[in-house]
Amino acid sequence: MHKGKALANVPDSYLLWLYTENKAHGELREYIKNNLASINTNIKRSLQKLK
Repeated sequence: MHKGKALANVPDSYLLWLYTENKAHGELREYIKNNLASINTNIKRSLQKLK
C-alpha cells in the first residue's frame, strides 16, 4: 500500500498505527520515534479540521 513511498507521503495516522501496534522495526521505528511529536501534531490538526 505505502511500500516504496517517501515517508513524507505516508499518512501520519498510518505511521502512528505502525508504531503503537509494534509493527514498525529498525530504521522505520527510529524515524517514527524521532518524529513522534510532529506526527501527533499533524494528526490533531487533521482532526480539528473535521470539526
